[in-house]
Amino acid sequence: VQAEEAQRLQGAALNAAANPVVITARDGTIEWVNTAVTTSTGYEASEAIGKNPRDLFKSGVHDRAFYKHLWETLLAGGVWRGEMVNRRKDGSVYTEDMTITPIKNDQGAISHFIAVKQNITDRKRSEEQLREQAELLDRAQDAILVRDLDDRITYWNKSAERLYGWTATDAI
Repeated sequence: VQAEEAQRLQGAALNAAANPVVITARDGTIEWVNTAVTTSTGYEASEAIGKNPRDLFKSGVHDRAFYKHLWETLLAGGVWRGEMVNRRKDGSVYTEDMTITPIKNDQGAISHFIAVKQNITDRKRSEEQLREQAELLDRAQDAILVRDLDDRITYWNKSAERLYGWTATDAI
């Protein structure tokens, strides 16, 4: 009875997890998804189970070498971690931070994979905006520097380098 209760609790926890969780067979066929997958992708569990993730989520952003490395890592028994751009049911794309772990059977052979994902699209957009803003500041003709509350320099643009003669590395 305790083992059954532990299994029930584990299943409930996986299903209630805020992060999308996908379990596939060794060949990639989806066998189980939690409710967060539906929220993230727009696909109901009934639409995803029995399908291959590439048929549902593949965005076309990554090249063959990306997927080759992913599968080589997994089939060698390693854990794959990385960012992947995927596609929702409505066709929009999003970026996920993903960890895929092989699951081995009693004989030690890989039987399944479990993917735990986190949508990082907003973070990636913010990082890109910060990069763009930094590029604009570096193109400014005026010397621009930023100091924190302790009066330490935290940013020093190219014009400040030209005007004061110190590199950003020296000034920060």
